Amino acid sequence: MSHSLSDKRFSLMRSTLHFIALALSGMALLWCSAPVVYGQTGPTLTSQQPPIRIAVEPAYQSVTHQGRELSQFSTRLMASVPLLRNLQAYVRASVAQSDANGLESVQGLDDVRLGASYARALSLGSLVMAADLSIPTGKRNLSAVEWRTSILASQNIYGFRVGGFGQGFNAEPRLTWAVPVRENVMLGIGAGYTYRGPYEPTEALQGAYDPGNEVEVFGGADVRVGQHHAISTDLSYTRFGSDTVEGEKRYEARYKLAGTVQYLFQRDFTTVRVVGQLQHWPESRIFVPNLGFGAEPIFEDNQVVPSEWLLRARGSSRVVEWMDLGVTLTGQRFEETVVQEEAVVGAVEVAPTFHLPGDVYLTPGVGYAIGDVERFEARIRTEVRL
Repeated sequence: MSHSLSDKRFSLMRSTLHFIALALSGMALLWCSAPVVYGQTGPTLTSQQPPIRIAVEPAYQSVTHQGRELSQFSTRLMASVPLLRNLQAYVRASVAQSDANGLESVQGLDDVRLGASYARALSLGSLVMAADLSIPTGKRNLSAVEWRTSILASQNIYGFRVGGFGQGFNAEPRLTWAVPVRENVMLGIGAGYTYRGPYEPTEALQGAYDPGNEVEVFGGADVRVGQHHAISTDLSYTRFGSDTVEGEKRYEARYKLAGTVQYLFQRDFTTVRVVGQLQHWPESRIFVPNLGFGAEPIFEDNQVVPSEWLLRARGSSRVVEWMDLGVTLTGQRFEETVVQEEAVVGAVEVAPTFHLPGDVYLTPGVGYAIGDVERFEARIRTEVRL
């Protein structure tokens, strides 16, 4: 038993190193192809050339909930590169191993995400165009027991960094227009569309799983109060298509409403950010319970995705010349569903950032959550700015 566990850990370590090598190679090509062009000033545009950022962040998370124990070790690799004037590109990928008591361990790559955003000043306001692509490089065709572990790890209440693994090709274009209505007030509206391609998540599923596409509209306002304070609000409406297998409906959520209010204070090396958010899922239904485990297809007219309330406060300040200290407090409430009782969770994380020579930033973080879900998290982020 211990020998098998050691083999799994060695396999994960080897996959992680292979993944990091491939990702760094791709980032190097992206970096070398990026011309040195400096940004143009504008209403919402930067006047300085942003740095190239490359970061790697391994993390360990463990969760206890209603007698169930889950854990995950993951490594996330990210890079953002300025390509042209006001054009930014990024790449993000992860590798993870998820475990749950009494279930099979599942490990592998997540899908690689590529993205770009371009901001252009107009005669009135500014326009931001963004696009994200999800490349299906992650692990798919899981066994039935691996699929069950993956489903558990993907629940929002657990907060794992890698929820699922491989999915289909996704494309997400977004367009946002922002306009100043007063010297200190900015209004913005936008829309986005998400295409989700079919994929085969598990060997036990007969046919490809085809998730529904999404349409989102959103709007918001930013108000600056004096030199150091700002308040913003955002509202969004997302419409979902139905998920199908071989043309038969398996899941539908129809739509989601979300609202966010944020307060921001910035002065010298001190930043305080307070965010309140509600994600409301009025209805969500499954048509095949325990997907992929041989259950008979029956219709469940019940709520399966919990609406979520979130309140988060984060403060960071310069302690000494070579170190900043950040503290994050989070409170969450998940409403009751047919598959989950109501849950309230409170969490704290302490994360100092050390400024090392050569524009290297090292951020170890330790967090703990209590309440209906107990969660421990330890991470260490290494970022290089070029």
